[in-house]
Amino acid sequence: MGIAESGVYGPMIGKVGQVVWYKLKGQTVARGVGDRIAPKTANEIKAGKKHRELIEFFKRTQEFIRRGFTGAAMDTKYNYHNLAMSYNRANAMNPSNEVAEILYQKVLLSQGNLLVPQNPSVAVVGSSLQFSWEYPSDSGFEYRNNRVMLLVYFPDEHNSHTELSGAKRAELTDSLNLHPTELTKTMHVYMAFGAHDSLDVSDSVYVGQIN
Repeated sequence: MGIAESGVYGPMIGKVGQVVWYKLKGQTVARGVGDRIAPKTANEIKAGKKHRELIEFFKRTQEFIRRGFTGAAMDTKYNYHNLAMSYNRANAMNPSNEVAEILYQKVLLSQGNLLVPQNPSVAVVGSSLQFSWEYPSDSGFEYRNNRVMLLVYFPDEHNSHTELSGAKRAELTDSLNLHPTELTKTMHVYMAFGAHDSLDVSDSVYVGQIN
């Protein structure tokens, strides 16, 4: 991507088409970029598979990561998707080069400074998921109106359910309705909290796997 720091007539910084613009000893210079002829290496192919696996996951959870990383991306040159990809590619992918596997228990879907969910739990009750958490008296009165953020991901179907403004932290419980056909499917469940009047969020936590 090229950056036109002085408008559309340049000079530019970055790649535009087959030309790369950059600074060299105070001057803006450009060089052509040829097409790659050499085949990709085995490691490049494996890295590409991991990247695509994570991209597919974030397509299905985009609503949550947008809320979860937008605040962290403010005043940086990155967007929410960049930050989510960077963290999870480094921390939530199987380190083996032989498989492209997401380690769901290590996934981070939001990043911020609010108090994280305390002792969260989830259980199937009827046709819904019942969530609960604690709010110890010494946790800070200012967090009482934070809204719970919930995500349930179905890896076999690459599908998810999201709640971004659920019950208040002080209410200690919330629920998420599911379709009856979903109750027996494998689910990965996450929880975080978001401020009701700003972009502030907590880090997300992995609540667990169901089925």
